[in-house]
Amino acid sequence: MPLSAEVRWFWPALPGTDLIDWFHRSDLWDQPPGGGIRKMHHYLRDASQSDLGIKTRGDSTVEVKGLVIPDWHTLDVSPFRGPVELWHKWHSEALTLTPHPTVAVQKQRWLRLFTVEQAALREIALDENESPYEAMPSAGCTVELTQLWVDGHTAGWTLGLEAFGDRHVLAAHLNAVAAYLGTRCPPRWSEATRNHYPGWLKQQVEP
Repeated sequence: MPLSAEVRWFWPALPGTDLIDWFHRSDLWDQPPGGGIRKMHHYLRDASQSDLGIKTRGDSTVEVKGLVIPDWHTLDVSPFRGPVELWHKWHSEALTLTPHPTVAVQKQRWLRLFTVEQAALREIALDENESPYEAMPSAGCTVELTQLWVDGHTAGWTLGLEAFGDRHVLAAHLNAVAAYLGTRCPPRWSEATRNHYPGWLKQQVEP
């Protein structure tokens, strides 16, 4: 999914048990969340900018994710209101992060995957590796809740919505999933900062 529309919030500490419980409550959802395994990501250490994330996941190829449009769309569903960013992702087997300095970011992510087919929204079951139990849709939207560590130290939590697919369906899918989440009695949150991973990571490595 190289092109995505995203909105994300960060908490420097625990976001509150209400949000965590809401994400996992079996009576609110059609499927349990996937994921939950801690995974290590190594990001290029770069405190000079916040629009580009360059990383590897374990022994994977280098991923480059860049901000295309910062205020591409507006989400107007409480409590998920805010400007939506358009991002693009590339993979490269030729690039390497060696010998440049990196930041070790460990993530424990729980993920929900939704698809919109013929105007009908449906949640797809995921396993602990975040792989779907059926064919991956070409377009849809994920909702994630993730605990973060930076260089071995607790660094907070993040909640994100990310629509993927052809550009002309991104806004509609993001709106549909946000509207659905709004019917699941989401808790209101405070002390959250709207940001993206490169911007958050810049704050982590700034002197």
